[in-house]
Amino acid sequence: MGRFVPAGCLVALLVWGGVGAQRQPPAWELRSVLRLGQDDSTSSLAFSPDGSKLAASLTDVNHGGVKLWEVASGKMRAVFDRQHQVNVVAFSPDGRMLATGGADGTLQLWEAVTGRERVRLKGHPQPILQVLFSPDGRTLASAGVDGAIKLWDVPTGRERATLSGHASLVWGLAFSPGGRTLASASHDRTIRLWEISTGQERARLKGHPGRLRCLACSPDGRTLAAGGEAGVQLWDVARRQKRTTLTGHTDTVNGVAFSPDGRVVASASQDQTVRLWDVAKGKAALTLRGHAGAVYGVEFSPDGRTLASWGQDQVIRVWTLDPSKP
Repeated sequence: MGRFVPAGCLVALLVWGGVGAQRQPPAWELRSVLRLGQDDSTSSLAFSPDGSKLAASLTDVNHGGVKLWEVASGKMRAVFDRQHQVNVVAFSPDGRMLATGGADGTLQLWEAVTGRERVRLKGHPQPILQVLFSPDGRTLASAGVDGAIKLWDVPTGRERATLSGHASLVWGLAFSPGGRTLASASHDRTIRLWEISTGQERARLKGHPGRLRCLACSPDGRTLAAGGEAGVQLWDVARRQKRTTLTGHTDTVNGVAFSPDGRVVASASQDQTVRLWDVAKGKAALTLRGHAGAVYGVEFSPDGRTLASWGQDQVIRVWTLDPSKP
């Protein structure tokens, strides 16, 4: 989440639609290049619920913590806790809190405005790779290298449940829109669906030819997008069946995100590109280039008009949908 240094524009033209139907896709412009700095790198980024702020986890062993920026101005507003290596960051639904997961297995909750630490939670014996608030903000899910998923009660800071079953580390978590179900994606090549109220596994989605690195749920809860060594797969949640595989990336997919309207999936890959996919057609619509190394993740702003990507080159690229172009 960056430092906003104005950069050039990138407009890609592609053919959309079926045979004989051609039109220009929505144009995405590279608005800003945000440079983390020589000693900083990030593996996780999050927009605030109102889209006004951007938070980045800092993963360097000697320069950890979280940086917080104002999106409109590009000014850095705060730095939280430079003492801990942070792997992942997430905003609460009301935007008042930030959750961070550390390389030491520590989970922390912060006041987003003041940067004051509210609570520190211990439960994972190994690095945390994912944290996620439930839609109502009352539950926090965390997962990581130990393969376990923990559910925490946000108001009290108490651990509610441990969801066990994955045979390897867990990279991806996604709540259903109503918060009743949690999906998890693991290196064990499975996606599991958990019932939050009971902590029971309700379904197991198999069939991935490679290890999984990321997971996202569509806004309507009907589709899961899972990425990893074998590209991106779209799953029909109700039928527990794979809908399609999105082919085009030439290396491992590290991050996926749905647009707020659910019509587009963005993916970030080791092949140094970000791709935007038409969900209905299961085809690539646009490829965004510019990163000088592996791309670790992508995130849409809440209004869907801004897309942030970040990666190995210690740069965050902020892309904006140009409203003047179709």
